[in-house]
Amino acid sequence: MDFATCDAYAAGEPNKDFRAAATTRGAASGRSTLRKKGPMQALHEGALAERPVLVPARRLADYAAILDFAGRLATAVEERVVVDRLAGLCASLFAPEVAVFVPVVDGVPRAPVTRPVEATPDPADLVELTAFVGRSCVASDGRSLLARIGDPSPLGLLRLSRVAFPELAPHYVESFGLVAEATALALLHARSHHALRETEHALRVERDELEVRVRERTAELERTVAELRETSAHLRVLHGLLPICCSCKKVRDDGGCWRIIEEYLTQHSEATFTHGLCPDCVDRLYPELGGADGPPTGR
Repeated sequence: MDFATCDAYAAGEPNKDFRAAATTRGAASGRSTLRKKGPMQALHEGALAERPVLVPARRLADYAAILDFAGRLATAVEERVVVDRLAGLCASLFAPEVAVFVPVVDGVPRAPVTRPVEATPDPADLVELTAFVGRSCVASDGRSLLARIGDPSPLGLLRLSRVAFPELAPHYVESFGLVAEATALALLHARSHHALRETEHALRVERDELEVRVRERTAELERTVAELRETSAHLRVLHGLLPICCSCKKVRDDGGCWRIIEEYLTQHSEATFTHGLCPDCVDRLYPELGGADGPPTGR
């Protein structure tokens, strides 16, 4: 099968024309080309020739894999799961020796994640990757792919080092860009879910702290109320107008009886009385005793 026949198939010409051309060339060589070689084998032979040959079947297969990848990412709520599934898809589509993913959070690149895990990214490759601002492209070595995940604000950067069949770079770049777009949606979903979980956790912590403060404050108020009740139990307060005789100083109670003020206050309060004489009364009643500082004042 020559390259002109492969190009005719890649261009989408009818299968009968492809079979006729292949049969004619097979008859000339004394063997059946269709029986020995299939379209995918012709693809790989063409990829190793002077120019790549891409059949529509390969392109459709890659798009189907990317579509399936996007569907499986819809259920991923952790960034680790997204990265693992991304690495698996890139391994099946591009077969790189090393995949390097650099998360970008708030515009700041974080520590790179590699697949295989034990691989160590080349510092020069990381510099080229972090400086990349496009959608997807072939790296400077001609055998690696670069992609920016997320636009306009990047969520991550991805490098596939030394992919298989670098001759298929134009097709790889297109497919790689679609993978990056699907990954961007998955990363945004995973990070939003992570932020939601952190917010819920912070709210639970705040709620628990608030409940503790409320219990402490309630206990403090209960103690204060108990103290006030105990204090009020020892207090009996007189209020209102109190009728009192201006001559003998007796007090009229609610029943209309006149009672000496000591008896009335003892009954209606917690006060008790002791009796003595003030200095004026001592001078008045016992002038012969005199005051403490001299003779009686005579008042």
